[in-house]
Amino acid sequence: MARNVLKVGRFYINPQQQLLLDENKNEIALEAKVQEILFYLFDNRDRYVSLEELHENVWSGRIVSDSAVRRTISKLRKLFDDNGEEAEYIKSVVKKGYKFVCDVEVEEEKEEESQLPKKKFRIKWKKIFYSFLYIAFVSLFLFVANTTIFKIETLVQEHVLAITRNLKTGDYAYIGYSPGDARYQLFYRPDGTKDDELLTFSHDPLLSPIFIDNKIWAGWQGINSCGLLKVDVKTKKQSRITLDCLALVHMSMINNHEFLITMKPRNSDIYQAYKFEIKDGKITPINDSKMEMPFIASLSSDENILAMVYPHLRGSTLRLLDLKNNLQINKNDIPERVIQLRWQDSSLKFATESSLYKLNNNTGTLDNFDVRSNYYLTTKIIDFSIYAGKVQVLHEEDKKATQYLNTYNDYSGILELSNTVFLDSHMLPVLNDESVIIDHQPSGYVLKNRNDQKVLAASKNMIRVLTSTDNNDIVIFNNGHVDIINRTTGTLQYRLDIQSDVKQALVVPNESALWLITLSPVGWQTLQWNYKENKASAVSLHERMRFFIDKNLFWVDSRDGIIKSKNDLGEVISLSDPLRLSSDSLWILGKDNYLWFTESQSYGTDIYKIKVGSEKSANVELRIRGLFNISLNGRNQLILQLEQQPQSLLSSSFRLISL
Repeated sequence: MARNVLKVGRFYINPQQQLLLDENKNEIALEAKVQEILFYLFDNRDRYVSLEELHENVWSGRIVSDSAVRRTISKLRKLFDDNGEEAEYIKSVVKKGYKFVCDVEVEEEKEEESQLPKKKFRIKWKKIFYSFLYIAFVSLFLFVANTTIFKIETLVQEHVLAITRNLKTGDYAYIGYSPGDARYQLFYRPDGTKDDELLTFSHDPLLSPIFIDNKIWAGWQGINSCGLLKVDVKTKKQSRITLDCLALVHMSMINNHEFLITMKPRNSDIYQAYKFEIKDGKITPINDSKMEMPFIASLSSDENILAMVYPHLRGSTLRLLDLKNNLQINKNDIPERVIQLRWQDSSLKFATESSLYKLNNNTGTLDNFDVRSNYYLTTKIIDFSIYAGKVQVLHEEDKKATQYLNTYNDYSGILELSNTVFLDSHMLPVLNDESVIIDHQPSGYVLKNRNDQKVLAASKNMIRVLTSTDNNDIVIFNNGHVDIINRTTGTLQYRLDIQSDVKQALVVPNESALWLITLSPVGWQTLQWNYKENKASAVSLHERMRFFIDKNLFWVDSRDGIIKSKNDLGEVISLSDPLRLSSDSLWILGKDNYLWFTESQSYGTDIYKIKVGSEKSANVELRIRGLFNISLNGRNQLILQLEQQPQSLLSSSFRLISL
């Protein structure tokens, strides 16, 4: 089946997913209202649309000025490079309104053909040629521009939807959803690390990740199609398989050679379970597994017992089928909705939204083996996974919208809590070791330890963590004062009341003092605060930031934006071209003497990079909306903290990007 992609001038439009694509069919990020106006005009391109109609349909009648609507349309015209009466895309006529006037051509974008059944292999010479041409172009571009390849390694999600583990290695795979840009994302985390890696994303929903050796399989659900996604965690190569189905309900692992799929075939009203053989892509229906309603299923590793769960008005029904003898051997009504089934050897375990159960093979009854110690009545289970004598449960606390992953040791069916990891999307790491976080709650901001959740400071306003002292105490700026607080207890150690905005703090070598880079109405000034004596004095003027390289002091001059230092004779020397700094620029020094800094623009924030002392100019490395702060962690990864969910490539609370 093909879907239509419409060519409009130099651009393409995907009306089904409401996406604007460039000439290479890459998605263009749009502000929400710009996108809504574009597709409202596009859908009504046979007529003029008035300002009043845009008020009513795009802003849903909310009171906004006509100038606000015109500014939004102006942004869209600027994107299209439209110019007044010669508009190629959007024409305006006084007292009539606006009209999308660009000619529309229909192009067919073929979906990837189903690999089931397997077709005769053909060498696609044209595809190979363009692949080599693309690789050569990228290599040449990187050589000439000397740019940095950004690898997204960690993304805390707004919602984690499903999680599983590799039975051999213990590695994680999980699916998250980012509402800022409506993307489903597949992540991989090696066991024993905190390094999550984004493998792929999709506008189609993803579900039920499964590990098979070094590959992760997941289901995808389109509007009128569905199928399987396979990603190699080592090479990052991925491929999609389109199945002959309209709805994909559930996937579960059988063994290293096959897994189970529950789906609704095309041109059918019946849901059925199928075995999918990985080696040849063969799909085989399982007898007696048909239902008129969606159900989830799991097959024992010996492939003898099929467990099926389907909902009813008062909860769920669990059926066990003996496939070898073609018998139903058990049927249980459960007063809750079952969300996941897992076989562990010959024992079936499953989860409802509130409890974990296992099936007693001797009596056929259900035993509750859930003795979780840190959950509340408002906590619900999202998913669970079994690995090497451990059970991991993904929870969500409804009132706080906080997710956390509990790990339990399984001692003969009794669970003992061993570890908890919080997955709250508002928790932002603030120091290099990531042990301290800022939790954004409805009542304000809370600074706390990640491990024991000990509250160190709280405020209605955003807490700015500046640095840590030689004693490992934390230095923060909040509500007109600089505080030094004990990292373990949160006890206030020292405080400096200050009228200026403190942008940076730096430990003074061999002294109980801090350099504070401040901005006040009189300009930039560097203060030295001897906190044990509670004395502050001016050290220097016109400094935007200070940093050390090999015990040598460097600074950025606020008057000309040039990196400066002193030579052996004490003379001031310049070490860069003028940097593009705005009044709210942020900066951080990475390893290998690379300086990162930001500049605010009307469309968002540009992030620059320059090597201190080099003759090269600073280059824009990344563009982002909603940036609140930047910092580095111990692995020399740049952390971007976002104070909102922007409609752009980066859409969650923070990401780690390797340098």
